[in-house]
Amino acid sequence: MPFVKGQKAWNKGKQLTKAHREALRSGHSKEPLPVFLAHVQNTGEGCWEWDHSRLNNGYGKFGAGKKQYLAHRYAWELFRGPIPEDMQIDHLCRNRGCVNPDHMRVVTLKENVLAGIGITALNAKKTHCPQGHPYDAENTYRGVKGERKCRECNKIYLRQRDARKREERLNDPTSVPNDP
Repeated sequence: MPFVKGQKAWNKGKQLTKAHREALRSGHSKEPLPVFLAHVQNTGEGCWEWDHSRLNNGYGKFGAGKKQYLAHRYAWELFRGPIPEDMQIDHLCRNRGCVNPDHMRVVTLKENVLAGIGITALNAKKTHCPQGHPYDAENTYRGVKGERKCRECNKIYLRQRDARKREERLNDPTSVPNDP
């Protein structure tokens, strides 16, 4: 955890909190823990809510020295150790403002996306196509863009398209019949 000795915690021009002042007076200003914990509120439901500055997406941000961190990642590294490269922190509580390391786990990007509530995760959790056919090994294939496609729906579509084209040819007065 990079923290430069002798530098005060970043506070974005706001007044120091009582906890900050106490940490400074007690000589602990060089340690990030008291400064970090001064911005954590226990909600009583297990979450440690970050009550300082946040990004627009809800994640807390924390400054140590001249460097800024996402508060939940900083908490993980402070209490659990380094986050492996190419790994992410997943909030098990689904609260982006929570910095309780017991509510987090280290995961890959794919695991984090699929554990979420976004459109990718919602689509991945679907077991049947919109017409009710199962997404299983026999009935599923991948489209050009990588999306799941239903074989049964594709068969139905192709049959209807071919019937429509046959009907159009039969009803077209300018078409020449194939039979001599």
